[in-house]
Amino acid sequence: MIQGTLFEAALDAAPAEVDDETRKKFAVHRTPMGIVRQVVGKVAPLVEQRHSPVRRILIPSAGDGRWGLVCRERWPDAHVTAVEPRPEEAEGLRRFCDAVLTMTIEQAQASDVLASYDLVIDNPPFSLPLTPGAVPDQATAMAAFLPLRHRLRHPWSRLVLYWLTELGQRSQRAVDLFEEHLPIEQWRIPLPVSHDRTVDMRNYSVWHWSPAADRPVAEWRTSVLPVLDKVGRRSTSTDMDKDV
Repeated sequence: MIQGTLFEAALDAAPAEVDDETRKKFAVHRTPMGIVRQVVGKVAPLVEQRHSPVRRILIPSAGDGRWGLVCRERWPDAHVTAVEPRPEEAEGLRRFCDAVLTMTIEQAQASDVLASYDLVIDNPPFSLPLTPGAVPDQATAMAAFLPLRHRLRHPWSRLVLYWLTELGQRSQRAVDLFEEHLPIEQWRIPLPVSHDRTVDMRNYSVWHWSPAADRPVAEWRTSVLPVLDKVGRRSTSTDMDKDV
């Protein structure tokens, strides 16, 4: 383990020195590794094209790096870029990311250091900003991450964010941003398992955006991810892609 960081080899066990207050300060919400692998596995055939393989991946709020790790496993030849404002994370992220930008996603977009990508995927903060004294809100986070859809390289490329199911419902600004950046798909999380034993995962969804022109809201597809057991294996008794 790299001392003093959120990175740990097993990734599902938090380093003892990262207490709850530190997690809250940096909006750390660890997605269970079983869910990360499941999502990447289901996204892969959507973005893999025989004539244009996945070459560039962006993890826009990399944290402890689990999304980058699983993407590296799936696409070992792709160039993976991680954006993470905490410098303590850089050493761990470099184990499986080709480039680590120690800045916020807002700073990265403002400084024009980002390229175009086949896949942008992550579990970003649900509210921003994280600066002392500020009042974080969902709309500010949406304004920071949803424009990344314009960084997608191809019509089949995707922005995939593990976010709250109630995305775009907390303020009029959030509603406006949601309508400006309409999703193409939503995968619901089926289990009442919790994040760090505090958050019901049924409140979470995997949202997808494409670079294509906006369409009526009613057209996005909603489905339920297959149920996983406690060690991240898919249950054999679950309907695989039940529409809701």
